[in-house]
Amino acid sequence: MMDYSMPLMNGGEATRTIRELLFNAAPDLPQPFICCMTSYVERNYKVEAYRAGMNGFLTKPIFKTGLRNLLLKAQIIKR
Repeated sequence: MMDYSMPLMNGGEATRTIRELLFNAAPDLPQPFICCMTSYVERNYKVEAYRAGMNGFLTKPIFKTGLRNLLLKAQIIKR
């Protein structure tokens, strides 16, 4: 889970940095599943999150159904 709004860099910048560092360090390893968690509901935040390389997007408050669907998408749980 990556919060979109953080003090030093936003979640998109942090995700881009993580992806770049991990790819350069170990290009053969799978990238982590990164999900944006935010209170922003405007579409442009969701678009930016996916452009930055995030794999999912949840808005606060987080409900069980949304979290469950995200965990299924990340293959952390099974149906």
